[in-house]
Amino acid sequence: MTTHWPLLTTEAGPLSLNVWLQDGKQSVGADLRPGDLVLIYQTLDGPGVRQLLASGESRLVRRGRGKGGVVAIMSITGLLARDPEAVPEEYQDGRERLWNWTASLRLLSIGGFVERSAVAKALGYLPNYSFNGFGELKSGLKCLDEAAFDTIVRHYRDDFGERFPLGRVDLSGRGHGSGIESPEHLALKLRVAADPAGMLGEAGLACVKIEHPFGTGDCADLVLRDRLGRVIGCEIEVSVGEHETEGPLQALKYRHMLEFECGCAPGGGRAFLVAHSIHGLMRKRCEQHQIECFSVPLQS
Repeated sequence: MTTHWPLLTTEAGPLSLNVWLQDGKQSVGADLRPGDLVLIYQTLDGPGVRQLLASGESRLVRRGRGKGGVVAIMSITGLLARDPEAVPEEYQDGRERLWNWTASLRLLSIGGFVERSAVAKALGYLPNYSFNGFGELKSGLKCLDEAAFDTIVRHYRDDFGERFPLGRVDLSGRGHGSGIESPEHLALKLRVAADPAGMLGEAGLACVKIEHPFGTGDCADLVLRDRLGRVIGCEIEVSVGEHETEGPLQALKYRHMLEFECGCAPGGGRAFLVAHSIHGLMRKRCEQHQIECFSVPLQS
């Protein structure tokens, strides 16, 4: 988990997509590896920064109000490295700090929230712990044990689901968009809906809804959520041939529409294509567009 100060009032964008460490504290991030999951804790406040103007004078830029809790889940995309262009920041109390060690992040989920007291409890701290000076060497970065991480993620996922509900699960399985659903398609859809984690081999998957309608007239076969709370548009096909693009296109479309409906950042959702068989060349095309493919054997 890493702590981020609230953005300065002159900054745009929801969150920084980096882990930052001060010069001399880079050893704390030596074990960071691509694919590692990172919880982003935004503090309630942070120091203002003095910025040099073109006239040679300086001005104090203050920060906005932070949320005081875990606000996002991200993953590491690169090793920790020194930023040769980093310059010291001067704060309102006259101190200077050089944040010149960084690892890039990819946003996985934004929109959930875990308040300070719940985060502190999961870590064994007092409920009013401020998270100022958090982490190893007071670096703002700390490796969590699995139990603490899973507890915070569960709170985050539950909060996300409560604030962005997608309706109840309906196992009737009636209807297939505006077309006619074959018995084979219905059977596969209901098998996946009943046990997505077991059928697709990913722990934490849960079915949110079957036949989720959009305002466009489209209808997603399944809507799932993963262990991080990410929403998943799942397209079911009996089989997908080398040149059969309808299923992949549907999966792509559902992912983006669900992200919009749930208030996710672009790229914060996932797209699944599930069938009994998917041609190898089509799988490669899907991988290029982050469509995750799953082949489910026929029932004997």
